[in-house]
Amino acid sequence: LGLGDVSNVLDKWILIRLQETISGVGQSLDHYEIDRAIRPIDDFVEDLSTWYLRRSRDRFKIEGSDKESAIFVTRLVLQEIAKVIAPLAPFTAEMVYQELKTDKDEPSIHLLAWPKFEFEEKNSGDKANVLEAMIETRRLVSLGLEFRQSMKIKVRQPLAELKVKTNILVNEPEYQQLIKDELNVKQVNFGQRIEDEIWLNGEVTSELLAEGTTRELIRQIQEKRKQLGFNPNQKIELIIEADNNGREILRKYEADLQLGTNTKKIDYAIVPDGELIEVNERPFKVKIIKL
Repeated sequence: LGLGDVSNVLDKWILIRLQETISGVGQSLDHYEIDRAIRPIDDFVEDLSTWYLRRSRDRFKIEGSDKESAIFVTRLVLQEIAKVIAPLAPFTAEMVYQELKTDKDEPSIHLLAWPKFEFEEKNSGDKANVLEAMIETRRLVSLGLEFRQSMKIKVRQPLAELKVKTNILVNEPEYQQLIKDELNVKQVNFGQRIEDEIWLNGEVTSELLAEGTTRELIRQIQEKRKQLGFNPNQKIELIIEADNNGREILRKYEADLQLGTNTKKIDYAIVPDGELIEVNERPFKVKIIKL
């Protein structure tokens, strides 16, 4: 796998941001402007942690080429940004480098040259277009989250539709998918017939409520996993006690429940020693078994 194989828009964006950061920090250090050199690093780490890694979480879980790309890009980004911070945070840079280096690499990051990194975006327009589209994506997500908060509807509850006035992302399905995933909406539609920049359909149908119930149950089971000290890769089995409607909901979204909780098998039975979890006024008794 190499840079030429990168196709996911998140990977392209973070690599372009990495190139920007290396250039900006390098110019500032060349002029001995240490304070100005730190700012691009802060901005990049913020983008990496709060957007790229968070939006890539599910990519790391599903085997395939996209997972391989996410791992490759994450490793590359950490290696290169470690070189960038080496003059400014030598011990942190060395710690990151030691975790990532192979037997073929230099023994210390401080024996390496300043990074010369270039990423040419070949398939989806130029770099400026990628950056502009991602800025617009994140802006719409921010507005959408504020809209949800005003309606007092949690993000884990799916909604049917988001309408936006902007036309920047009309022909950009990958960016639209990021908005759908981040705001948990089924459709993103574009048009000028709304008062504000965005509008969310706040109607929660029984179908949407069922999906939201599953997502909230996943969250609470994940919390229980943490309390039990399980690592993220630890497989479990679940025994769940629920009423007929609750079992019907979970069976419908069983694949999501298994993926979201890293569960190998789910049984539905009476669980006297199960832990009670209430979701949307619906009781579930859950027992987690470590494999």
